[in-house]
Amino acid sequence: MKKRPKFKPKAAIVRAPSPANSRRSPFRVPFVRRGTISFSDGAARGTFIANINEYGAYLADEEMPKTGQGMTLRFVPPGSEVEIEATGAVAWLNPKQQHPVHSLPPGYGVQFDPLRESALQQITAIVQAFLERHRLS
Repeated sequence: MKKRPKFKPKAAIVRAPSPANSRRSPFRVPFVRRGTISFSDGAARGTFIANINEYGAYLADEEMPKTGQGMTLRFVPPGSEVEIEATGAVAWLNPKQQHPVHSLPPGYGVQFDPLRESALQQITAIVQAFLERHRLS
């Protein structure tokens, strides 16, 4: 039996769950951008986005919130002066460990609530631009 070659993307991409018949991308693409995160318990701080798609993002952060904790992420996308605001919850944690997930820095994944149409369009454009640059669309 022949072994199938493993798919190796040219850039680090994390596949996210995608509902059937969706036009949204199932990929989280690298997107290093400074933003702010506000949690439901009132805590707030600056953060770095490491990857993003229309469903969520991975935030590089040494401080670990609680899984399921509500949050609001704000950032300004490239080429815009209008801040995107995405609400959601912390979906999973990646604390500093010996074998980090996908070579990501310590941090956590957030799952967005349904986005406003303008935010959805801007994030979709970020994902599509990355995929087109890397011929993955």
